[in-house]
Amino acid sequence: MTEAVEIPRADGGDSLDHYNTDAIRGFIRTFEQMRARPRARKGDVPLPVLSLHGPFEVTAAFAQILAARCKGAPNAWAESRAGEHAGGEAGAPYLAMSETLLRVARTLSSTGPGKEPQLRFPLFHQVHWMLGMQLPGDTPQAVRELVARETRRRRLQLRPSSELEHRGLLKNLRAYFEGPLSAWAAAAALVSQALAEQLSPVIGLVAVCTALVLAVAHVLLLSRSWAGWRRYRWFTRQPYLMPESSKTRPQSFREFVELVLKARHKAEVPASLSEMSDRGQREPRRECDEIELLLVNAFLEDLRQGYERSRRTFWRRAAWTRTVYPVLLVDTAGEADVNVRLLRRVEQVRRQIPQSDPLFVIHIAAAEGGDPVGPAPAPPAYAEVSGAERLWTEWNRSLRASRAVGDVRHLGIRLKREDARAADAVARSIPLEQPPRPPLLANRWLLRAAILLLFLGPAAVLAREWQSSCGKGVWKAPTGECVGITSGDVSFDERFAEVVNAIEDNNGKIERSGRPYTTIVYVGALSTQPSSAAEDLADAQGELTGIAIRQGELLESADQSIVQLRVLIANAGNGFRFGEQVADRILELARDDPSIAGAIGFGESRDGANAAINRLSSIFLPMLGTAATYDDFGKDGKGRPSLSYFPLSPTNSEVADVSARWARSGALAAPADDGLPHKRPARTAAVFVDADSSDLYSSDIGRRFMKRFGELGGKATLIEYDDAGDAGEELKKLCKRDAEQPDLVFYSGRSTQFGTFVDRISSSPCEGLLVLAGDAVSQYVDGNAARIAMIGKIKLYYTPLATEKAWPPGDIRRPAAFYDALWRRTGPPDDGEVKPSPTYAVLAYDAARAMMDAAQSTYRLQHDPGGDGRGPAVDRGGLLAAFGRLDEIDGASGLISFEQDPSGNRAVDRPLLLATVSASGGIEVVGQCGRLYEQAEPCAMAGRPGS
Repeated sequence: MTEAVEIPRADGGDSLDHYNTDAIRGFIRTFEQMRARPRARKGDVPLPVLSLHGPFEVTAAFAQILAARCKGAPNAWAESRAGEHAGGEAGAPYLAMSETLLRVARTLSSTGPGKEPQLRFPLFHQVHWMLGMQLPGDTPQAVRELVARETRRRRLQLRPSSELEHRGLLKNLRAYFEGPLSAWAAAAALVSQALAEQLSPVIGLVAVCTALVLAVAHVLLLSRSWAGWRRYRWFTRQPYLMPESSKTRPQSFREFVELVLKARHKAEVPASLSEMSDRGQREPRRECDEIELLLVNAFLEDLRQGYERSRRTFWRRAAWTRTVYPVLLVDTAGEADVNVRLLRRVEQVRRQIPQSDPLFVIHIAAAEGGDPVGPAPAPPAYAEVSGAERLWTEWNRSLRASRAVGDVRHLGIRLKREDARAADAVARSIPLEQPPRPPLLANRWLLRAAILLLFLGPAAVLAREWQSSCGKGVWKAPTGECVGITSGDVSFDERFAEVVNAIEDNNGKIERSGRPYTTIVYVGALSTQPSSAAEDLADAQGELTGIAIRQGELLESADQSIVQLRVLIANAGNGFRFGEQVADRILELARDDPSIAGAIGFGESRDGANAAINRLSSIFLPMLGTAATYDDFGKDGKGRPSLSYFPLSPTNSEVADVSARWARSGALAAPADDGLPHKRPARTAAVFVDADSSDLYSSDIGRRFMKRFGELGGKATLIEYDDAGDAGEELKKLCKRDAEQPDLVFYSGRSTQFGTFVDRISSSPCEGLLVLAGDAVSQYVDGNAARIAMIGKIKLYYTPLATEKAWPPGDIRRPAAFYDALWRRTGPPDDGEVKPSPTYAVLAYDAARAMMDAAQSTYRLQHDPGGDGRGPAVDRGGLLAAFGRLDEIDGASGLISFEQDPSGNRAVDRPLLLATVSASGGIEVVGQCGRLYEQAEPCAMAGRPGS
């Protein structure tokens, strides 16, 4: 159906009533179809040149309409430059072409979508740079020197040299921002995650930051005027200015620049010289033609690359977002116009280069009377305005026969004066069409979200690793603890920082000294609950301190043949719950490191520690236990004992037996109403045991004490508790009436709960309560003796495995060297601060001493006295055998003597001590069994237990 609009006459007369607008609408619709880019699956098409012929005011009106329709898309208008033949008398003929294309390139770059990367013309700008270089002398050496110097200067130029280049740099940043950044983001995501998992989160964070810096540097480098050697290899493959012989063709960009300078020298020969011969007349013209063709070819190649959509360049999002072709309106005013040469050069390049380009050229050929003025030959296909759609359809059909450039290169439209009167009003009535929507994957927000996720992904991984990773060789357990093995770069807890740093420093000195050494792994529980008290880690802190003291003593030895102690620190988690996993890690290290010859620690009788011993026994790794007293500790699930585990402490059965005899013999004195302690045999006892099934110690020693106490005539009641608060409530029930208060409370729980247990006693109705605790409370008592003394309701006895108070004052056999070194490290024992437990420190010190005595004995047997002594000193098998011939040692905790037996290795005559907290808050030893030193009596103490 025909639409009609009222069109006013240009001369002010009556309007043109009911002018047929279908033709104008069809023309505009055809123009939109021609510049719309087909989808990628259909492929790009070689575009024809659309020529508009007619009177000046008509073609000008249509050109304005078409330019307005191109708003928001790349478009440029090359206005007529009639008379601009050579850019002035002193200029070469090709300079006008170069300046025209430069203006077109700038306009195309600046008229694209504001939020998308703009078109770049690196190849064209490079040709323009070549044409702007000052010509050197005509000697080859001068040309080469100039090219090398200018090329180096341009390649190394980082800052823009002009305001124009500065604006170009800012535009280029967006063009090259997305590609490199997405690539570096992907690399950062992969590399940082691998580094964070394999090494540490810090290394992963460094990788992410490095990727960001490299991405920014990459973008800046790509955004410069210099596009890179790889891009400039195109010059050596294109046909213009090239010699006919392939042997003389340039092989590098510099050689091509030299070729351009030589061509310029020929092209700029003065006319007086060129007229001297026919050869002189033809050569400058030929060189100018070739340079102009090179300019046009570089310009079109930049457009090809900017619009290239292919699998090998799928990552160039900008090319996929360009859904309309760039439009170039070329205004011509006669054969002398440089724009006429431009149109002819474009078509000449298109015929000679078998590649389509995306430039949609519209030739505005204004001539009175409608006579076409433009490139010859005249367009062979003409139609009226109403036939534009038919002309375009026929041209598309002809394209099937010649896909490269099309059989018909020109489409012409003849415009009449009446077309101009209707065109403007019709164009205003047709809304501007939005460019076709780019593919979803080319959406800039999708890409930016992907880049953000690529960087947030590593950030999330690093954050998780930062929280879940604690350092090299150490990992975050599900409980939040840092478990694993370290040589000293991970302290596990701030309370261990000082002693761990000391061990790390000593390890470094040992490794640098070249002295013989053996590596011993300390296995302990170096982490606890976040809400735990300060003294809850005093046992492990004490053990590490004792090992560090022995390590330092060996380092101070002047004897170069003394085997040194290199220490690895293994945290098996709170309560040794990750003991088996840590043991597996030790096995891995032992396979790779032959210097790992033994292990020390396992200070709690728990399932996890026992599992660790069983795993390490598979390679017969010699192990010395410090404070674990469970009778079956070190046995596997079938009851078979480990042949390489040597406990340093007495067993639960021995401790329970002696404790029960002390209690029944009256060796314990309870406070009376007069405030003085009164000794009396305990007839009744309440035995408190922890119900934790993973704790092998508490239930075992409690039941053994109850059994032995009953055998000696006493009556004991077993009370199981889940936590210390429950134990306190049970205690309150026992003390409600004086008749029900037991003579003795035997506490077989852990030190971590003993503080709460004591607090419950202080708030209970119990009075004059006699409490006997096992050795596990030593670490609590070591730091809280004064506090316990202030609770007048109880009298505490406990059975430490070692203490400095075991030696009478002035006894020359007191291990003064060890305790002096201990107090130097930790401060005086009575300054009120929480310190490493001296009980556990002396046990670990003696374990390290026994281990290194065995290592020294093995070293003497396995190494030639004349050798250099460098490297690992002993092997595991030799060290294990050395324990069978180890002499008795007067240790700082008492006599050390091992007895090897198929039923299990055990320590012989280890001291059993009965200690109490005095009214002044000091620790006093009131009973002893076992031997403190080699010549000591087996039982010589106050309050010797009866039979």
